[in-house]
Amino acid sequence: MNEKFNNSIIKRLLSLCLALLFLLSSFVEAFAGTSLENALNKVHLYVKEGKGQQLLTWKGVIDADNFAPAIIVYRSEDGNEYPAYCANPNRPGVEDLIAKSYDVDVDKLDTDPHVWGVITNGYPYKTPQELGLSTEYQAYYATKMAVWATVHANYSNLNDWKANGSHNQPVEAAMKNLVAKGKANDVVYATWLAVNPKTQKAEVDSIDSSYYSQEFEIKSNVKIDSFKIVFDGNVPEGVKATNLQNEEQETFSGDTNAIKVLIPKKDDGEQKGTFNVIAKGKLENKAVMFGISHSGKKQDYYVAPIPFYNGDSIGKVTYYADGTTPPPDEPKEPDNPDQPDTPNTPDIPEPGKGLQIVKVKAGTTQGLSGAVFRLTDADGGIIGDYVTNEQGEISIPDLVVGAYYVEKIISNNIDFIAISM
Repeated sequence: MNEKFNNSIIKRLLSLCLALLFLLSSFVEAFAGTSLENALNKVHLYVKEGKGQQLLTWKGVIDADNFAPAIIVYRSEDGNEYPAYCANPNRPGVEDLIAKSYDVDVDKLDTDPHVWGVITNGYPYKTPQELGLSTEYQAYYATKMAVWATVHANYSNLNDWKANGSHNQPVEAAMKNLVAKGKANDVVYATWLAVNPKTQKAEVDSIDSSYYSQEFEIKSNVKIDSFKIVFDGNVPEGVKATNLQNEEQETFSGDTNAIKVLIPKKDDGEQKGTFNVIAKGKLENKAVMFGISHSGKKQDYYVAPIPFYNGDSIGKVTYYADGTTPPPDEPKEPDNPDQPDTPNTPDIPEPGKGLQIVKVKAGTTQGLSGAVFRLTDADGGIIGDYVTNEQGEISIPDLVVGAYYVEKIISNNIDFIAISM
């Protein structure tokens, strides 16, 4: 959703507040490059381990065909296997086919917060030992049955589920604990990466005055394994990405929370422009995908995704000379000697007031952190992606007078947003 804000108008207003209801949506728009959906797209599910023992009973039923599941997995590009959990127990699944495998299209995130809460607190995000269990089969079993009890009303009464023998009581406890965590969860975890400019334009660098520099904060709501910085657009010759000590790096470690972009100064001092700085990060992933079978008669699956994947975020570098060189000839007499001269710096925009965004939970004054908003200029150029802090606030100071767009990229829940200049 875009809202256009013109500083020249808003400066005459005390504030502008907009009440907006947002539904949970895919977070793919947060990234300029590879999204998780595109990274997976289609996965090939197969049986890793055939049907084992029935560890739990439902209403006292002993039925190994339905309550002793096979372990269904897919192999990702990193060579590892990750599990999938059936969403339609009343349909035949991978283990029921002769081939013991079939493809599902992974084209959207799971948006059920209760299912998300079950799977991300279950296997493979938690080890069997963290779940109080001993084997992979036990961990998969407990998570699978917790998904069933969460998704299907027929299986939702936890009193119907019992350990099949006292030795399986840890599996019963783990399954019911996962259902409780799923019910308690009311948000879908949307992974994001943001590049936030700390200032709205490059300044003379404090370490090396032969450069202009602009600092950017690197933020994410998950662990960043590593990231690279690339440039796009009208990039001046000699531009480089460095740490805050001006040391150029090709790859930055995940614990790096800020970088600098250095632009060489020209001898004539006449330079200006904008270009994009793009962070390409390898991010920890905690989203749950929904895989749709190619036949409506087969089971769909919740897919536990790869633990890391590539996400991009874009910031904008703005630079121009901080002054003009006086002409070598004699200065002309001013047209109006009674008035002071106006500096001839038409290319330097007039500083304006900052922009503030406040995001709170609907019906409360509780600030919501982790929401991502994108600020663009009137030409559609991206200034940066900004993340609400613990108070649900974003402050973007020193914007020049002009028109801007604010776009909500990620929102954790239905909310109220106030925007002021």
